[in-house]
Amino acid sequence: MKVGYLISTLENCGPVNILYNIVKYLDKSKFEPIIITLSPENAKTRIHDFEALGIKVIPLNLSRVEGIFKARQKVKELVAKHKIQILHGQSFRADKIIANVKSVKTVNTIHNYPFLDFVMTYGKVMGTVMAWQHTQTIKKLDVPIACSKSVAKLFNKNKGLKLKSIQNGVDTEVFHPIQENEKVQIRQKLDLSVNKKIFLVVGVLTGRKDPLTIIEAFNKRNQNDEILLFFGEGDLDSECKKSAQNRNIIFKGRVNNVSEYLQAADYYISAALAEGLPNTVLEALATGIPTVLSAIGPHEEIVGYENSLQPFLFEPGNAVALNESIEGTLHEDIQSLKGKALALIREHLSADKMTKQYEAVYESLG
Repeated sequence: MKVGYLISTLENCGPVNILYNIVKYLDKSKFEPIIITLSPENAKTRIHDFEALGIKVIPLNLSRVEGIFKARQKVKELVAKHKIQILHGQSFRADKIIANVKSVKTVNTIHNYPFLDFVMTYGKVMGTVMAWQHTQTIKKLDVPIACSKSVAKLFNKNKGLKLKSIQNGVDTEVFHPIQENEKVQIRQKLDLSVNKKIFLVVGVLTGRKDPLTIIEAFNKRNQNDEILLFFGEGDLDSECKKSAQNRNIIFKGRVNNVSEYLQAADYYISAALAEGLPNTVLEALATGIPTVLSAIGPHEEIVGYENSLQPFLFEPGNAVALNESIEGTLHEDIQSLKGKALALIREHLSADKMTKQYEAVYESLG
C-alpha cells in the first residue's frame, strides 16, 4: 500500500520529527511511504535524514503564492503517477490540499488545538480565522487524527468533533539514558560543569512556551550549583536575555545535538501554556530525565501514566509554583524518577507503538 505524506517542508521541528518517526518504523513490507513537500527547503531541513532511510521525497518547491494556484493540481498528478492510495496530511496547508483530492482516502495528524495554538502564535483575529478554516478542513477528511487525547477532547468538547487520537511517540533508539561515566564525558565534551545540577528548556522562545516564567523562577533561585540552559529562538529572544538576572541562565540558541544535551542534563522544564503532545518532553523522559511541567492537558496526559510524577506539575504562569515543584523534584530520589520516566515511555509513548497505530488506520482504509 502506497501512503503519501504531504507536508509544507522538512525543516527540523516537532511535526517533521513525528513524521520521521512514523516512516522510520513503518512496516516496509506492507507500506511504501512517499513524502511530498510543498515549499523550498532551508538550511535547517531534515530531508537528507529521510533520504537516508530510503524514503522517496518529492519536493514541489512552490512559493506560498504558487502553492495557492498550483499545489492541489500537482498533488493530484503525483497521486495518479505513483498510484498513491492514502494521503496523510502533516500541516494546516497540507490538510487543505488533501481534503480536495477525492481519488484517495485521507488521514491527517493534528498537532495542536488551533483555537489555542494559532491564536497565541498569530494573534486573536488571524489565529481565530485560521483555526476555523482548519476545523472546517478537518471535517472533510476520512480519518482526522489528534496527536493526543487532550487535543481530541478539546475538539470534541468545543467543536463537537469526535476525533481519533494517536499519541506522539519518541524514538528510543535516539533518545535513551546513559551511564554516569558517559554523562561526565558528554559534559566535558560540551564544556558543561561536571558538578552542577543542569536544567534544560528546549523550544521556541515565544509566549505560548512562556520562557519568562522559567526565567523569573530562576532569578529568584540564584543557586550557584544550578545551571539553566535554554535551547531555541523566537520573538521573545531579546526580552528573555534582558530578563535573565541570574548569571547561571545560559541561552544556547538552536543546536543540532539536543540529544547530547539531554543526556548531559539532570532535569527538564516546560512552562508551556498550550501544546499538542510535546516531543521535547517525551525526549527528556526517554533519556531518563525527571520533568517539571506546567499543568496543562497534554502534560497531565503524559505524566498521568505514572501518577507519582503528577505532584511536579505547577500552575501555568506561576513562578512561585514552579519553584515549589522544582524543590519537590530535587528532594525525590532521582534514580526512582528516572526509572518511572523510562517505564512510561517504554510502555506507552514510544515511536514504534505510535507507528503501529497509524498502520492500523491505513489498513482499515485499504
